[in-house]
Amino acid sequence: MRPNEDVDIARRRQLRFYVSRKEKRGAPWTKTFATEDIDLALERARTEADYEVAVFVETATGGFIYWTSKRPDVFNSSVLEIE
Repeated sequence: MRPNEDVDIARRRQLRFYVSRKEKRGAPWTKTFATEDIDLALERARTEADYEVAVFVETATGGFIYWTSKRPDVFNSSVLEIE
């Protein structure tokens, strides 16, 4: 379960999230889904089966991993504050 504060930050900052997957180690990330709803992004990512699936937060300076299937209980909340 993601931290409740993350939803508030995502809404306030109008962040966009996207789900990406890797087919194998060393493969590039492939975007499969995008949304402004953090919960929807996490739900979608958890249903995808691949070598690795991640939810990225999109910022003006690029995309940063918020969650990954490799460490499903860890949420990188600090990336929600990147300008």
